[in-house]
Amino acid sequence: MHFKLIRPCINSNPTGYPYVRLYDFRHTFACNTILRWNEQGEDVNEKLYVLSTYLGHVKPADTFWYLSATPELLKALCSKYEEQFGGNDDEI
Repeated sequence: MHFKLIRPCINSNPTGYPYVRLYDFRHTFACNTILRWNEQGEDVNEKLYVLSTYLGHVKPADTFWYLSATPELLKALCSKYEEQFGGNDDEI
């Protein structure tokens, strides 16, 4: 109820839905955290349990889907794969 009242004041842009939902902030936080870890050279798989715990997931597998949830994450992780196993980012 309260979020519905402040929604027009937060200047956010919905994607895929007619309005921004609280869940969208949670999703954005998780994806940005993974992207930041990747950019800092952190082992995302190793640190996923930290994010999983913070989000209140019982097991990291419930958080794992965030690894391919956005185009930015998918591109970053594909690039990391290509570095390790070969290939070309332009093929994506």
